[in-house]
Amino acid sequence: MAINADALGSLIRSNMNANGKNAGKFANEIAAGIAMSIIGQSFKTIDIGAVPGVGAGTGVGITGMDSDAMTQKTLTVMKSQLKDQTRPLGSNAKRTADAIMQATVQHLGSSAMLTSVDTPVFAGAGQIVVGSITVSESEMAQNIYNSISGKGNHRMDYATAIAAGVTLGVMMATGTLQIAGSPASTPSPGSGSGQGVVS
Repeated sequence: MAINADALGSLIRSNMNANGKNAGKFANEIAAGIAMSIIGQSFKTIDIGAVPGVGAGTGVGITGMDSDAMTQKTLTVMKSQLKDQTRPLGSNAKRTADAIMQATVQHLGSSAMLTSVDTPVFAGAGQIVVGSITVSESEMAQNIYNSISGKGNHRMDYATAIAAGVTLGVMMATGTLQIAGSPASTPSPGSGSGQGVVS
């Protein structure tokens, strides 16, 4: 398992309950921008277990994201981009934002691979520190923008709003890793930290 743009795109399309070539293309383009912005990002862990030594942590799933909060953030940014602030957002805005954010939460929660190097805990568990996943909102916005085909006037606005929602979710996320390794001397209970990567 790992973060996969095609799998995320399929989830987005399914959540949108939309058919047709354009719907699938749009979903895949958004997914590509999101996926490439999260894959390879680092994180920190707080570890508990046996010390001293060096361990390798492995886990699956970024958890703790709130799709409703992510959607609300996306819609707030979309609204702020309107020249006429009295004008409502389009009728599909919430449905589309919900589809993207719910798919992102589902996919990252089941497929994101977590690996870490941990010291001095060589056997035990590590927990991702909330806010430590190094996702960049501006980088994600640019990646989504670059992935969206066409020359629509509001392409960057849309990319920025989606990136704001997804980044909010990732910054509130955590995850659990199981640590295994070798002791450097006689083991005892203890704690430590780790440095990891999302894939």
